[in-house]
Amino acid sequence: MIAIISTNMDQSTSDVIDWLLFYQKDFIRINETDEIRGCNVNVDNKNVSVILNINGKELNLSEIDSIWFRRGHLNHSFSFSINSDICFLSDIANYLNRESVSLLDFIISIISPTKRLGDYYHRNSNKLLSLNTAKKVGLDIPPTHVGTCKKEIIKFYEQYDNCISKDIQDTLYCEFENNIYYTMTSRFSASNLKQIEEFFFPSLLQEEIEKKYELRIFYLKGEFFSMAIFSQQDNQTAIDYRNYNETRPNRMVPYTLPQTIKQKLILFMDKMMLDSGSIDMIVTPDLQYVFIEVNPVGQYDIFNLCNIFPDRVIAQYLLRKYYEH
Repeated sequence: MIAIISTNMDQSTSDVIDWLLFYQKDFIRINETDEIRGCNVNVDNKNVSVILNINGKELNLSEIDSIWFRRGHLNHSFSFSINSDICFLSDIANYLNRESVSLLDFIISIISPTKRLGDYYHRNSNKLLSLNTAKKVGLDIPPTHVGTCKKEIIKFYEQYDNCISKDIQDTLYCEFENNIYYTMTSRFSASNLKQIEEFFFPSLLQEEIEKKYELRIFYLKGEFFSMAIFSQQDNQTAIDYRNYNETRPNRMVPYTLPQTIKQKLILFMDKMMLDSGSIDMIVTPDLQYVFIEVNPVGQYDIFNLCNIFPDRVIAQYLLRKYYEH
């Protein structure tokens, strides 16, 4: 059986499951809304047995052949809270919660040695951590500044011809009054400087790298599936190709990475403790490869436009039909 830890609305998970259905493989999808209501753990000199009760159904972890930590977390009913100002009772609640965390850690450790894709505890898309790691393995990165002070932002802005602003880690995505709001990478201009206060919440600025084209790279266990996106040819998508032009879509073509870049990216992913993810890079007009970021849990259906199907590759890996590393 294949186990998938995900979230309810994740389309990439559903796409992989379509392939598992095609291959007629048993699987269980555990979403954040599915609750672990009980567990039985037995450890002796010969065996370890863990049986979970998820939404009233039993799951024996010994029946799991492979697991994909796609998104989300395991939701369980072991957490404990006490609405009281009495320190003694709060201490008891904190103790019980630490006990439940230890139990969850053990459950994850039992699942993880199986054929595994992803890591329950390492799904970080922190841009600063990624940039620092990329620099250490010899990849070129854009000059980046995170500041809380207007005068320091001005210094950075004046140092480069063009700057962009982006999230430090996650994209904001929320709904309000039937409208959807989300953050995107945007150009930072002199008019922005006039609007900000002297001190503000930590914000990230980065030199805007001139593009010949940008690369989206899907990485899986040392293998690369890459495409070039000619986003700079459209003002709407030049800064962030996710600002899609539905009328005149960007040209996208399959792409072969240089071997030297592959080697550095493998080292980068190893240091980040990631076995899969979507990597963004920019190729400049003088053919310099510049690392931008990695998203371990990003969507990848865009690859289908280039006849590259990560959902099938992931399904095959989970089925033990893919490369062994």
